Amino acid sequence: MITVIDLKISNVGSVTRALEKLRYPCQVTSNPEVINKSEKIILSGVGSFREASNRIKSIGIYDVVRKKVLNDKTPILGICLGMHLLASV
Repeated sequence: MITVIDLKISNVGSVTRALEKLRYPCQVTSNPEVINKSEKIILSGVGSFREASNRIKSIGIYDVVRKKVLNDKTPILGICLGMHLLASV
């Protein structure tokens, strides 16, 4: 299943509708435990880099995303601001 990370400022609706249309099962979450169990991750975003970066840290997913990408080699797709955020991790 694909996990779409919800930072409460991202356009997750467009991403989930596209995945549903393509018949890919997905879940939307900002829960670190759910993200840690994810097989694939999408991090989309619009808006302020600073705000999104602060939210990643304040909701406690920074270390989880970093581990998933660097250690577990989990496939992750950053869209727009999401790619900028991934490049800074």
